Amino acid sequence: LTGGAAAAFLATGSAAASLPTVLGSFGVKVGGTIVIGQTMDRVNDAAQKYGAEAYGGLNGYKAIERTFGGVIAQAIGLVDNAAWLLNKMMLSYRVIDIGLDPKKTYGSISYSMEKLLLFLSQYNDVVR
Repeated sequence: LTGGAAAAFLATGSAAASLPTVLGSFGVKVGGTIVIGQTMDRVNDAAQKYGAEAYGGLNGYKAIERTFGGVIAQAIGLVDNAAWLLNKMMLSYRVIDIGLDPKKTYGSISYSMEKLLLFLSQYNDVVR
């Protein structure tokens, strides 16, 4: 459910609308590296440094926010982020966790969710 597939699912009520995004095609790259952490600027900088990927955000976020409001857009974005991470885990990507942003005095729900998914799944390929 990445790249707006979560929104497609919610809009159509059909898992079939999102299934191709989760499963990918036969040409899907297996393996690779992703970066997670608090504050997207830090995550994107680290991803560039390590030649890795980072979650790019929910396609159509602004349109969803205008139509349904900020809370709904944030919730769908969180689901999209979780689906992106789970998809990468299924494809055996290594996860680089750069941790909390030392400049922030508060947590991040997205980063907390990512850490929780890694913990609950007992995913082993994590570099901290």
